[in-house]
Amino acid sequence: MTKDSPDVPFSRLLSIQSAYGPTFSADGRRLAFISNLSGVPQAYVMDASGGWPEPVTFERDRVGSLSWSPVEAALIFGRDVGGGENDQLFWVAADGSGERRLTHDDGAMHVFGAWSPDGATIAFAANRRDRSRYDIWAQELATGEERLLWQNDAPGFLTPVTFAPGSQPGRARLLVARLASSVDEDLYELTFGASGPAAVQRLTPHEGQVRFSGPGYSADGRSIYCLCDLDRDWRGVAEIALGQPESLALRWLATPEVEIDNLAAAPDGDWLAWAENHSGAHQIVAMELATGRQVRAADLPLGAVVPSPADFDQTSLKYSPDGKRLAFSFSSPTRTADIWLWPVGEGSPARVTRSSHGGVPPAALCQPRLIEYPTFDGRQIPAWFYRAATGPGERRPVVVYVHGGPEGQTEAILMPVLQYLVLCGYHVLAPNVRGSSGYGKTYMDLDNVEKRPDSVADLAHAAHWLRQQPEVDGERIVVYGGSYGGYMVLAALTQYPDLWAAGVDVVGIANFVTFLEHTGAYRRSVREAEYGSLEHDRAMLEQISPIRLIDRITAPLMVIHGQNDPRVPLSEAEQVVGALRARGVPVEFLVYPDEGHGLVKLANKLDAYPKVAEFLKRYLG
Repeated sequence: MTKDSPDVPFSRLLSIQSAYGPTFSADGRRLAFISNLSGVPQAYVMDASGGWPEPVTFERDRVGSLSWSPVEAALIFGRDVGGGENDQLFWVAADGSGERRLTHDDGAMHVFGAWSPDGATIAFAANRRDRSRYDIWAQELATGEERLLWQNDAPGFLTPVTFAPGSQPGRARLLVARLASSVDEDLYELTFGASGPAAVQRLTPHEGQVRFSGPGYSADGRSIYCLCDLDRDWRGVAEIALGQPESLALRWLATPEVEIDNLAAAPDGDWLAWAENHSGAHQIVAMELATGRQVRAADLPLGAVVPSPADFDQTSLKYSPDGKRLAFSFSSPTRTADIWLWPVGEGSPARVTRSSHGGVPPAALCQPRLIEYPTFDGRQIPAWFYRAATGPGERRPVVVYVHGGPEGQTEAILMPVLQYLVLCGYHVLAPNVRGSSGYGKTYMDLDNVEKRPDSVADLAHAAHWLRQQPEVDGERIVVYGGSYGGYMVLAALTQYPDLWAAGVDVVGIANFVTFLEHTGAYRRSVREAEYGSLEHDRAMLEQISPIRLIDRITAPLMVIHGQNDPRVPLSEAEQVVGALRARGVPVEFLVYPDEGHGLVKLANKLDAYPKVAEFLKRYLG
């Protein structure tokens, strides 16, 4: 095998399948989940003990959310068109028959939330009335009749989470979560009868920025469990007593000195489960509520729980209806995401799906090493380092991969594009620069508003560290990223042009002013909380936008974008490409008319990513 022509074709790596978003049938005997088995994410059903999955949905566009009825063999799923993210909700029988559309506003996003205990009613959020605001709706499935439960006038993401145990027609309680920013969340309870709007109670009154996430009711409905960082840097596991409208009656159940990313409560009230985040690798923990005894899921490889891609997913851990098993999607750096089941409190989790690896043996892939490197202010920046095979004294180029977010995190999961680059002979460094999640609230706040350039400086110091490594060719370092990571690519190329040999920008932000003016209205307030507002921070936003310094880019650049991107509009990419072409800087531009924020469809991945590899080979040798 030569380093620039690996034995493993790129098409094989891009054809690796995955399974995620599990949901149990009412009797616990079957699982539904989302998989890209057909090349586009669709819904599948299989026996929970294993077997061959049967498809339930069959369209050309992706399924983004999925939930099984609590009483019958039926599912609710969300589907958008062309990556536009304006999901509509659908009902379908578990055998794939009888599909019918439930929502009918193509210009609005519909976020599924919960089934009522009797399966007759669903609750969802939608921005129909005002594209910048979410309201909470209920729909009777038998008649299609809809009812506005909460006309909400505050910005931020809003989603129903679950109905309270014992909720009945005419007397129901619904738990709702609001995300004002990545570090400020609230929980509400809606109480409603047979008609009229719901009574809305805020359950988490607080000052400043506090996260209340992953919520669920206790089995008796008298309290809720959630993840919380009140007066803490890390999220701990908390219980909040209900019935005290003016105060927050919070009791800590677990306070490990690591971040926690998921929380699930067993329906029978026996167990809680969560995932501890150790620098992007997860350990799954269950706690017996009666005794406080904690048990860790044994024999899982180094890896991470894989969430549903929906922004609004509150937890990626799902209990069976009897509370005896926990389902989750899990991936390692050398093994794709599959659905695992854990008999809670005993034994080891077992993989129940067998997603194809495209003929690529896990042993052929690189196991990254967790490292830290120093940055400008003395902090140590955590990063995953993928080391390509090298001979004695051989120095290879490096791709520095930057995650999106900005409050995202590069985790220990399979990333086929990075693995292919390693097989081609590139080392890969994936840093979690300041602003990344997984390291506490203080670290997440370090890049907010005017501190944005500090995270770009962390990238520069990644390049400085790489140049000191004996196996690295310091003159051939590439910066590569998507979404906010795409902004980081452009910022690195403009602020530190001498460090980079090339760049790859996927759906990246070029101009914070035009981005905020044209991003989806429902996203603007949440993004302004992170980046700064047009009203108060316009001058600063203009100052830190890469487009202002676009004349400093001299390195070849590849730009990839989806035409229907509702988050980072195509115009962001067009500004960059137009400016570079006018100066004669090498730039390659790929636009996909049936994609949104990133590439989802296999056919488009098979077109785009081999071109990325060809681009890097052309300019780096």
